[in-house]
Amino acid sequence: MEHVIELTDGSKLAVKVNMLTVKLISECKLDRLLRKSNKLENKLESAKKEKEKERIADELQDIQMKSFSKMIWCILRSTGRKNIDEDDAMMLMPVDMDGLHAMFEDFQRQVITFKKKQASDLRQSPKLMKRTGRKSH
Repeated sequence: MEHVIELTDGSKLAVKVNMLTVKLISECKLDRLLRKSNKLENKLESAKKEKEKERIADELQDIQMKSFSKMIWCILRSTGRKNIDEDDAMMLMPVDMDGLHAMFEDFQRQVITFKKKQASDLRQSPKLMKRTGRKSH
């Protein structure tokens, strides 16, 4: 199911992944932030001392806000809003952490699905070229 969120300007934003989204994710290093966020979540679960948990939780919150900012910007840019920066993108998002988390999870799921499909297509590409007699570059 596609996640739709109402922006503060009244427009609706559907969370969709396309080639531009994947390119922007790579360029702004969002995938690295997501991996770091996952690692910090695991560290937080296994942390024993309260002071260590607080430190990890603070770092995780910072990483998640950076990730939300970049994710929102990637989605807005890849859906046609050409002249928007991260701050403008954040201003358009309503303050709804539950909604942001749901959108974030949906976005991650769509990116993973898109990348798997892309990898599958790339693996099949040489086979297709052999069958059609084309040479790869």
